[in-house]
Amino acid sequence: MGIRLIVEVLDHAPQTLSHRERLLLAVLAEDANDDTRITWGSVQSPTVRRRASLSRTQLYEVLKSLVAAGVLKKVAAGQKNATAKYELLPLDRQSPVERDADETSQSPAPQDTETPQRPVGRDAKGKFSVPQTGTLTESQSPAPQDTEKSQSPAGRDVSVPLDGTPTPQPPTTKRSLPPREDVEQVCNHLADRIEANGSRRPRVTDRWRTAARLLIDQDKREVDQILRAIDWCQADPFWRANVMSMPKLRERYDQLRLKATAEREQQQREAASRARQNPNSYADRGIF
Repeated sequence: MGIRLIVEVLDHAPQTLSHRERLLLAVLAEDANDDTRITWGSVQSPTVRRRASLSRTQLYEVLKSLVAAGVLKKVAAGQKNATAKYELLPLDRQSPVERDADETSQSPAPQDTETPQRPVGRDAKGKFSVPQTGTLTESQSPAPQDTEKSQSPAGRDVSVPLDGTPTPQPPTTKRSLPPREDVEQVCNHLADRIEANGSRRPRVTDRWRTAARLLIDQDKREVDQILRAIDWCQADPFWRANVMSMPKLRERYDQLRLKATAEREQQQREAASRARQNPNSYADRGIF
């Protein structure tokens, strides 16, 4: 926590800063280290935006204005596994001059170059609006390099540009589910049997593990039952061509169970019929 930096911002912030620029600078000072003057957490965290009363788009506009004003310096860009870092530059130690809200609203700040007529943003239909005066100012134009990573509800990394529209990244192949011995057992057994049938060995993915976990936990199937179902379907010429993954096994499980039950009952009927046709077999007479 940068208490000394907060006091420095409150007492020595430039007169040309707007109220929201001063507020954001004070919020960043609270998050920064007193010695290095560099922020710790993510500047786009919900806490920073709530304290500064800024939306995500407004946050990046004010950050650019503070950098242009020479009171903030970006020292590290946001990456997949790291957040962007900003350094609070030393402020002029002259006596501050108080500005009331009326004076701020009447005199435009040179660094806060927003277009008063129509700021860039989204209208009621979700479309972008552009100032009627013509080109975008530097504080309003998107800067692709000034993006940081956020997490989607599914856990996937998305890149958030300045206009606030998330851009999905290519899906990751890393394991996001905790390993379970029973889940790994049934997944690997199915992969082994598919490979034994002459097909290329499939890759056990999170989709496989999720289907196996639901088959065990939600559908209440025992591990040995699932293993027998895998052996049966992979030995059947028709079903081994139609069950090539764990999600497909879970989807077809009841069909496989009913088909295997009907096949067993048919075999039992045929065995009983043969016994009736040959009642004097050696086995029936107890020779062995």
